[in-house]
Amino acid sequence: MPRLVDWALDCSIYLYPNEDDADRGEQVGGSGFLFRIPTDDTYASFVYAVSNWHVVKDAPVVRFNTSDGKCDVLPLTLNNWHRHQDGETDLAVAPVKLPPTNTTLIVGPEHLLTRDGIAQFNVGLGEDLFVVGRFVDHDGKERNQPTARFGAIAQMPGDLIRTEVGLQDAFLADIRSVSGYSGSPVFALLPRHRDTTLSMKERLGRPIGGIGGKERILLIGVDCGHMLFPDPGGVFAEVRDKQGNKKLRSTQFRVNVNSGMAIVVGAWKLDELLNRPELKAMRDQENQQRKNAAFHTKLDSATRPRLQKTLAPEEQDRIDIRIPTKGEVMDVFKKATRKRQKKQ
Repeated sequence: MPRLVDWALDCSIYLYPNEDDADRGEQVGGSGFLFRIPTDDTYASFVYAVSNWHVVKDAPVVRFNTSDGKCDVLPLTLNNWHRHQDGETDLAVAPVKLPPTNTTLIVGPEHLLTRDGIAQFNVGLGEDLFVVGRFVDHDGKERNQPTARFGAIAQMPGDLIRTEVGLQDAFLADIRSVSGYSGSPVFALLPRHRDTTLSMKERLGRPIGGIGGKERILLIGVDCGHMLFPDPGGVFAEVRDKQGNKKLRSTQFRVNVNSGMAIVVGAWKLDELLNRPELKAMRDQENQQRKNAAFHTKLDSATRPRLQKTLAPEEQDRIDIRIPTKGEVMDVFKKATRKRQKKQ
């Protein structure tokens, strides 16, 4: 695995139950990231916080890093979050307005793996993966200090995976997810030459969100949990015999052990969520408001009129005549030609 680009860590956000917990950096809550949708305005985008539904229903408040080396808090409530429209997919998004002090770099559509993208990039088992999120035992008090973990795709999406909040259209990834990473973005590092939509020259050229010119980073999905299996050894209890000697005896109890297999909800489910009708309507309304605001403004720049060349001093009393444009001359010529043809 090569060195990661910095934005891969910077896109991460933390989620907390309330503002006080966020301010104190309590070891509770989950992870998330920011996703942008471009607009017609070159300098503006719609920005969404992204996480799991099971995270935001208990921890809706967002904390992100700022340029002064500290962090800031967005006091969101559950009402600000929108769950996936199928009622089962463990994803939620919230539109957010970021202050100028924000330094979090944002994942965009160019990074998102679609269903068609699986074939386009020939994505399969063994792809290099990394997840960026919150290692709660050492996540940063004064500001977010996200951690990356690494692994590979272990199983492609197929049969839906049952979880406590519903069925998930998801990958299984061998990335050793633990509590706190829920809501984290999971990226694949793909060789650029596998993008069949690019020419050979483009495939060998500058990467899009990649590393070193040879790889491309794609968001394959969002971590929502991990698979468990029961420990076959069971739980042993300490007992004593009549002589008071200590012994261990197996009990009927079993404990669940982290299998190391993370459940990664496919990124195309995020695309579905971001394009649900009510979110699109909100973006359309804001776009129209921006256009209306621009309609009522006028740029105060001055232009020099197109005049004939400057006259000599003895000719200053002459009237300046504007030089007609080429288009104006051609219009007059066409009209004159049509009139002559009609007379003939």
